[in-house]
Amino acid sequence: MAPQFLQENAFTNLTYSQQILLGAIIILSLASWGIRYYMEDEVTTQKIDITNAADYWVDNIASYTMDAQGNLSHTLIADLAKHFPKDDSAELTNPRFEFINNNGQYWKVKSKMGWISHNVNLVKLYGNVTIERNAKAYDFPLSIKTEYIQIKPKEEYAETDKFIHIVYGTNWIKSQGLQAWFKTPMRMKFLSKVTAHYANGVKK
Repeated sequence: MAPQFLQENAFTNLTYSQQILLGAIIILSLASWGIRYYMEDEVTTQKIDITNAADYWVDNIASYTMDAQGNLSHTLIADLAKHFPKDDSAELTNPRFEFINNNGQYWKVKSKMGWISHNVNLVKLYGNVTIERNAKAYDFPLSIKTEYIQIKPKEEYAETDKFIHIVYGTNWIKSQGLQAWFKTPMRMKFLSKVTAHYANGVKK
């Protein structure tokens, strides 16, 4: 004779309440097994990518670049720099970038965060970006504000597709996007939605 718990009428011999309780126990057991299996499978199959993790960082970093004649061309200062070995790039906290163009005009750039390529051919700046040019006897001071811009230092070129606000003396220009060439003669291209105000009160 088969054991009692395997008999065909073993389940029917239980009371209705006992059948409900047994069914609930079976369902909970299966659900618990399924959750545990899923979690174990996730743990075994999930892989952590450490190839793009920073391998070292430096506090209060300063970098100086000279031109072909040995004169100071670019300066890069940051509160913190994290180096990433995957592409030999660096992430910067509170970067300040300064450079002198071919006409001796002095520019200062700062932002909350930044990124530089391994050869410093490309600098990306994020968050409260401010670009300023000192006043000269023959020219007004100039400032550019935006939330993101990328700069190619060797080409003295910058661009962004974000909203920008330029103040030039008592004049201002607003635009959605900008391309700027800092070499003398300096050129700017405003990409879209341009508004401007000039000292004589005329708006264009």
